[in-house]
Amino acid sequence: MIYPDTPTVLVVEDDIAHRLMLTSLLEEWGYRVKEAANGLEAVQSVRSHPFHAVLMDLRMPRMDGLEATRIIRQLRPDLPVIMVTASPPGEVMRKAREAGVMAFVFKPLDIDKLKGALKRALDLGRGFARENLTCCGGPGEPCRAAGEVSMV
Repeated sequence: MIYPDTPTVLVVEDDIAHRLMLTSLLEEWGYRVKEAANGLEAVQSVRSHPFHAVLMDLRMPRMDGLEATRIIRQLRPDLPVIMVTASPPGEVMRKAREAGVMAFVFKPLDIDKLKGALKRALDLGRGFARENLTCCGGPGEPCRAAGEVSMV
């Protein structure tokens, strides 16, 4: 059941099958979900809706996830953005961190890592200290505990 204080998550993904899978999964977990097919739609949605977190794909048409994250963080510095990507770790992670991404979850998705990253992002939005937000590492790496060195 969805209650009035249920967090709303924006899912930004150009692949419709992946977007619908994420939406279905988040709704099953009890979240409200809005969808955007690209970064431009995401920015427009953030301007008009009070989201609690964003799941953002990296590579999309019209506006990629990095540019959308930069704009979203200017509009809403408090809004946690989790990058969901198939891109390998490395330079893209540095650029994403500079853009304001708070956590990474790599494709193919590890559902437990996604759930954990989203919970920590939402906890951050509820007033927990930023240092308590941890990030999921690359493929095969576990989520790190607060205080450990993370990839973001």
